[in-house]
Amino acid sequence: MTLGAASSITPATLRGLCRFLTNTLDNVSAFSDTNIDALLNLEQRLLQTEILQALNFDWKENTVDGSGSGSIALVDGDSTITFPTDMLQVDRVEVSYTGLTNSWVPATIVPLQAYSKGVLNNSEGAAIQGSHDKPIIHIRNKVFNLDPIPYQDVSGGLRVWGQTLITDLSDAGHEPVWEDAFHEIIAYGASNRWCAAKDMGGKADRLLTERAIKLQNMTEFYSMRVATEQPRLIPRHRSMK
Repeated sequence: MTLGAASSITPATLRGLCRFLTNTLDNVSAFSDTNIDALLNLEQRLLQTEILQALNFDWKENTVDGSGSGSIALVDGDSTITFPTDMLQVDRVEVSYTGLTNSWVPATIVPLQAYSKGVLNNSEGAAIQGSHDKPIIHIRNKVFNLDPIPYQDVSGGLRVWGQTLITDLSDAGHEPVWEDAFHEIIAYGASNRWCAAKDMGGKADRLLTERAIKLQNMTEFYSMRVATEQPRLIPRHRSMK
C-alpha cells in the first residue's frame, strides 16, 4: 500500500485509508495531506520501535549489512567511530585492523560498566581490555568506542550489521518496508491520533483497538516466519462411550 497521490480518497492508499477511517472522504481539507503524512510518519517510527522491542532479532526489514553505509574507515589513533546512519539496533560489528584478506574478527559489544579497567588508560595506543584479535566496543551517544585503538588507517576497516531508522514517507509511491498485509496499521494509528485531537473519543478508541489487534497479528507473523520448526496441529481424541 503506497502513500498515494495528493488528496487521495481511495482506501487502497494510506492517505485515502486515513480519510476513509476518519469519515473525511467528502472534505479532504479536513484531514490534509500534510497532517496525514506527519501522523503516518510518527506512527511508522513508533511501529518500528514496537516491533523491535517485541521481537528483537526476528524482524529484519530495514537493515545495514556490513556494506555501503555499514562499511566505515578506521583512522590511525582514533578509537571513536560515529554511527554511519541512524541506527536503532546493532546486531554485529567486525573489525580488520590490517585491511588484509580474511583478517576480520568480531568485536564484542559491551556496556561501559563492563570494563574492569580504567577506560582512560589508552594513551599512546594502549589497549584497555581488548586485543587486536578480540576487540571490544562500547556504544555511547551514537558512537562506537573501539578498544584497542586502530594503529593505521584502514579503508572500510569496521563493518556494521543492524537496524536503521525507517525513511519518512513523502512521495506518492512510497510504502512501508514491512509486509504488505500490515501496511494499513500506521493508517489506523494516524487516524486514531487525529480523532483523539478532534475529541472524537469513541471513534479514537475503536481505531486504537483495531491497531492493537493488527499489531499483535504482525508480531505473531514475524515471530513465526523464522521458526526452526513448523507448528503441528494435533487433533483431539473424542470418546464415543
